[in-house]
Amino acid sequence: IGVAGVHLEALAKGFDVRGSVAVADRSGGTACTLAVALRARPRGGVKVGHRVSIDVAMAVTDGLDDVDSGLRRSLVYQFFDRPPTVVVAEGPLRHAASLELDVTPALFSYLSAEALLVEVRLVDEASVAAATG
Repeated sequence: IGVAGVHLEALAKGFDVRGSVAVADRSGGTACTLAVALRARPRGGVKVGHRVSIDVAMAVTDGLDDVDSGLRRSLVYQFFDRPPTVVVAEGPLRHAASLELDVTPALFSYLSAEALLVEVRLVDEASVAAATG
């Protein structure tokens, strides 16, 4: 379907990241809309040498209504050095997670200068079965 980029700079400054981003398809159009909320705890705790918890919440809020039977909605993202997260849903696509991280210079640089890329896909049931074992 497409990819969205979520800028993380506000997290490095101690603010929440909230909003909706367009998931761009290959032709540059909007495939769907992704609502995103990211929060660092403790508040203002994104300082080198501290430990921080990053709460991640995402949901497809617009689009993907007319998905063919046999296909599932999925999203894939990789936060910093963590393994990729893959979420698959039959119905509405929603996800929430919390990541515990030590704030290193590399993590702080990532938050200050990078975007979290989120890919929204449609996958068939055979792919889901193979991935989940």
